[in-house]
Formats: sequence, structure tokens, C-alpha cells
Amino acid sequence: MPKNRTTNRTTHLSLLEQLDLSEKLYDKTGHYQGLKKLALHDKDPLTFEAFHSRLMSTIISVRETMKHIASSPAIRDFEEFVIGIYTPEGDAVALSTGIMVHVHTLSEFIKFMIRNDYEDDPKIRPGDIFENNESWAGGVHTPDVMTLIPMFYKGEVICWIGSVSHELEAGTYEGPGMTVFSPDRFGEGLHISAEKVGENDQFRKDYLIRLKLNLRNSNWWTLDDKAKLSGCLMIR
Repeated sequence: MPKNRTTNRTTHLSLLEQLDLSEKLYDKTGHYQGLKKLALHDKDPLTFEAFHSRLMSTIISVRETMKHIASSPAIRDFEEFVIGIYTPEGDAVALSTGIMVHVHTLSEFIKFMIRNDYEDDPKIRPGDIFENNESWAGGVHTPDVMTLIPMFYKGEVICWIGSVSHELEAGTYEGPGMTVFSPDRFGEGLHISAEKVGENDQFRKDYLIRLKLNLRNSNWWTLDDKAKLSGCLMIR
């Protein structure tokens, strides 16, 4: 195992190994993580449900705050966005109110990065920010832009926090966010293909310049990105 790889200090497994193990246990047992019973739930169901309710109330209240940070009508008025918490290997734990389809897109985004060995290159570190609207990496279509951060505890990734918003300007061939007439992906607008776009809880300047140079109105996308990042940081 490469020495610079992020590892789980409890199990000494990389994220890729955790994902592989999870899928093997499901294939073998037909149960998530091979768990046929939830021991903690059975022992103390009230505490279990109270903890889950705490997670849900946190992400829903944060989502409401995000609306006042964002700039575009898609978030402020249409409320076309969602925020959620995911396991280290990319499975949903809790999802806010909003567009429910993205419970799976964020999951596929995380798993795409894990399967492509992002732990080694470009590495997954505290404060990193990842972005995606690439359909091959879990996206629905170009206007749905995902912002994702890892959450660390004692040196290990314990979860991911991610948010998705629908952008009204995505650099598409014919204008607004939705592309109808483009015959192929080359007219679909700006593709952010599961990329690291920030470090130390800040978006990189070269990424923000890229938005300005590729979008008719980059302000909506940029400020929506900052709203999503703010929400992720508040949950963290």
C-alpha cells in the first residue's frame, strides 16, 4: 500500500479496500455491509433514532441557510439543490429536503474518485474540495453541479459531505442550463470531471478563472459553489 494513501486507522483499509469489502459483503449476504441485524439500534433504538434525527435536522437547517448565501434563482427561488452526508465508501447516510435524485449521483461521484485511486493522486486531504458535473462520474446532466468535501477525524476519512445545485448557465451551446439541440457532449457546456478544485477550504483561483472564461454568467455558478461549500463546512 502506498505510504501517502489515506487509510482507515481502525481497520487499516484504504477507501478502495473499504468499498471493495462493502460490495463483497453485500454480494455474499444480501445485506448492506453484511449486517443482518443492527445491534446498536436493537440495544437502544431511542438513542439511535435521536442521533439520526440530529443529523437530519442539521442538514435541513443548513440547507435553509444556504438559500440566503446563494445568488441564482435556481437555489434562492426554485430551491433546486440538496445537501447530504455519505459514508467513507460513498453510501448515503442522510439527505436533506430537495431534489431526491441526487442521493445516488453524489454516491457515484465519491465511488468514481475512490475507484480511480484519488487517494494516491491527486490525494484526499483535510480541506480539499472536489467538484463534478460529469455524467460519466455520476452526474445527471451538465447543469447539475456537485460540490464535495471529505470529513476527517483523527487522521481518517469518516464521511463525505456533498451538495448539488442546478445551474441556470452552464456554458451550453444554445444558452441557459439545459441543452436540447447539442448532438454530442462537446456542445453540452462546461464539464468539471470529478476534479479537485480547492484546498484549505478555499476554491482555487485557477478554477474560478476557468468559470469566468467558460460561462456567459459565471457569477451564478461561482456564488452557488460558495453557498454549497459553506453548507458543507457548517455540517462538518
